[in-house]
Amino acid sequence: MSITHPSPLQVDVVPGGGGIRTKLHLTGVVQGVGFRPFAYKLAKRLELAGFVVNTSSGVTIEVEGEPSTIERFIELLRVELPPAARIDGMQVADCEPRYETDFAIDSSVTVSGEYSLVSTDLAMCDDCRHELTDPHDRRFGYPFVNCTNCGPRYHHSGCPLRPPGDHHVEIQDVRRVRGGIRRPD
Repeated sequence: MSITHPSPLQVDVVPGGGGIRTKLHLTGVVQGVGFRPFAYKLAKRLELAGFVVNTSSGVTIEVEGEPSTIERFIELLRVELPPAARIDGMQVADCEPRYETDFAIDSSVTVSGEYSLVSTDLAMCDDCRHELTDPHDRRFGYPFVNCTNCGPRYHHSGCPLRPPGDHHVEIQDVRRVRGGIRRPD
């Protein structure tokens, strides 16, 4: 893992405001795994202002607040990652404070010629399994249950569904029926 940042964090304190603004750019498996909501909740918990945004090359975060709080934010980004996320690289740079008072999740930004990693198709987590099998849950029997911890099932996106021992059933052949799903006979 290659994480590049000044140590200790080299930042300028804004006269009169006492706060600084730091820009982070993270690469690795940081999209489609609940990373933006995670960064949002962490920033709100630490009372930092700024934003988080997906880009074609990863995730960019700008945080504004006290230097020690920003250092703690960076530390917790690595320690409390969502289960399917992985940070391969982190660039940290100073930027001009904007004197914002809130933190936001911004719309994704496309950067020409850049790309980011996609997580692998993961096994269903316990929460999704519970939703799928609990007759009182609104998603009971729904074959496409997914979340940010275990991710989408990529075989649901048009790739052939290949149940064990049956190489001729495709996703469009699976029908939802009362009490669950069934494959064609």
